[in-house]
Amino acid sequence: MNKTRKPHLHNCPLCGRLFMDTGLGSCSKCYEETRETEKRVIEYVRKYPHSTVKEICDETGTDVKLVTQMVQRGQFYTDGIKYLYPCSRCGKPINRGVYCSKCIGRLNKAIKECNDRANDKKMQEEDAKKKNRRPRIHWIESTKK
Repeated sequence: MNKTRKPHLHNCPLCGRLFMDTGLGSCSKCYEETRETEKRVIEYVRKYPHSTVKEICDETGTDVKLVTQMVQRGQFYTDGIKYLYPCSRCGKPINRGVYCSKCIGRLNKAIKECNDRANDKKMQEEDAKKKNRRPRIHWIESTKK
């Protein structure tokens, strides 16, 4: 089931200008600037492969958030080196994904509880519908004459 996404009018999260979002997430100007910044970061990492995120940000003038997103997306070849960056929820250093294992566990638990509540509510509504039905009358024909 492949649904095509229709473009929507949004404000660019980076510059605030109004743009037609076709899936890039920002206006075309900011998108191109972000791609150029990513190219600078990649070139710097190729030149200095054992640099830290802080060194990358300082030397390229890039925001930590962008470099962290690039690491999360797997845009760097690591040669077994584990880059650490903060968990998006609690800030604990992690080396893959967006959340640490503890936050993932909490998120999964919250999702399960929410699903359980929704299922319980649905069952209660179905029971209420059954109770509110009027009794039906069934006619039985007698075979006696």
